[in-house]
Amino acid sequence: MPRPRFDSVTQPLPGFVDALGPALATMRYAEATFASLFSSWGYHEIRVPLVERASSFSEEVIGGSPWPEWDRRGVFYVQLAAYADSYTDLPHQEPALLVPEGTVSVSRWLAGEYAAGRFAAPTKLFYLMPCFRNKLTSKLSTTKGRQFHQAGIEILGSGDVRADLEVLLIAHEGFRRVGIPQDEILVRIGSVGLFNAVCAETGLDASEILTVKDLMDTIAEARASKQPDRLAPSIAAVMKIVAGKEPPSDTQRKWELLTDTYTPVLGDQFRAAVGYEAETDALNFLASSARGLGITCVIDPSVVRSHEYYTGMVYELDIRPKGRPPLVEVAGGGRYNKLTGKFLDGSHGDLTIPAVGFAYGLERVVRIVQEATGERDTRRQVALSFPLGAAAIDAVVADGSGERGSALTTAARLRGQGLAVDYYVGDDQSPAGANAYADRLGASLHLG
Repeated sequence: MPRPRFDSVTQPLPGFVDALGPALATMRYAEATFASLFSSWGYHEIRVPLVERASSFSEEVIGGSPWPEWDRRGVFYVQLAAYADSYTDLPHQEPALLVPEGTVSVSRWLAGEYAAGRFAAPTKLFYLMPCFRNKLTSKLSTTKGRQFHQAGIEILGSGDVRADLEVLLIAHEGFRRVGIPQDEILVRIGSVGLFNAVCAETGLDASEILTVKDLMDTIAEARASKQPDRLAPSIAAVMKIVAGKEPPSDTQRKWELLTDTYTPVLGDQFRAAVGYEAETDALNFLASSARGLGITCVIDPSVVRSHEYYTGMVYELDIRPKGRPPLVEVAGGGRYNKLTGKFLDGSHGDLTIPAVGFAYGLERVVRIVQEATGERDTRRQVALSFPLGAAAIDAVVADGSGERGSALTTAARLRGQGLAVDYYVGDDQSPAGANAYADRLGASLHLG
């Protein structure tokens, strides 16, 4: 009779899997495709440790949002025993955790570079990494494990809306590169800045904001066809909380519009009723620019992403394959302008380093690619190059006309010639600023 401790010794723990065969080949293909794309658009790879200080994911740094990675029960904590000179010494215990996502670690790195005086803006990075979250075992599936993988990018040091646009474009392009038809990709965008402004106007306290944000996330998911029966009850729950603050009728109307708008463009009536022109204009710019490039993009103000570190534009990308149920939020991200400063002490003041990024959930990408491929014997190759010098970029393109996004067609043409091309998204859009950036990368400058 087998001993109890050997009953499952041949199987990994729940939520962890052994990868091999077609599934692993598809994962490697997706990783290589995304790495090639990111590199050709001017991004440099960063590898961050898979173990971080527990304090890096504390409420003081990333907020109190009720998501697994910020609930002590939702992450894997460890105590690192640090022996100084001998293993017979009493070790120092360092509270740590297995990283639940990439953005916080990249922000921690950026804070260190800034403090050392080494940071130059803008900086573009990408990462491929496993992540770990202690998901409820009843919620585990083939695409939701306690170990999963991300591929993502970050643009650090740019507050210009061009950076938000590039993040949206590259997220969409990655799906195209792994073979997903353009008409099956849907981009939904919202604004945490707009949401925060209306929350402040309403007088919601911190606890109420977290509750409403979680409900807004549910509204966005339900409207995108993920358990759609949750839509009406969630809207009603938001409006009940708002009504409890007894706001004026025009503020009440803003919440009605935030929870029940799904449109290609925010029209004059919305803009007049809601206000906050900077946020609404940025949403319209992103949506119209994306549509101009053939991307299906809608504005849904309920897209606010519950991660509390987001401060501006946010994105979620769905795959809607013909004849099969849609996959909601296969990729997502947005702008987070205040996270890096949380890693620095008060000697830097209330530091704000603008940043924006996104990540793919690779297990979900693998599922999509495998379902699209079916049982066919397909072989796909990805060409990778590894520049060993400082000049990884062939050309930098900048908006010479002054119109935002005007250089994107030039970038596409040059990339079609096999060049690695960086679209300049720096805050200083003067010719001198673009020249300085191109010189730093050792690349030629092209004005579009």
